[in-house]
Amino acid sequence: ILHPKQTRHITCIVHDISELGALLDSDQAKNLPRSFLLRMDGQSILRHCTVAWRTDYELGVQFGRTIVERRRTERLTCSPELTSVES
Repeated sequence: ILHPKQTRHITCIVHDISELGALLDSDQAKNLPRSFLLRMDGQSILRHCTVAWRTDYELGVQFGRTIVERRRTERLTCSPELTSVES
């Protein structure tokens, strides 16, 4: 979990994940804001999460837009190509 007002990540366990949302277990559940970003280990995708419900240790979240974080080596560098037009 990437908390917008903190520099460190908050760990959680993801359960019941679907395209629309997930159940998250975290000892920080009651302190998290209404929306935050989630990145799962081994993935480069950031998911925007909105809290649908919460308890002291669990969050039901809905996924909003997906933000793809590309590694620096995966980024394409575009160089303008020169083309000539014959008339």
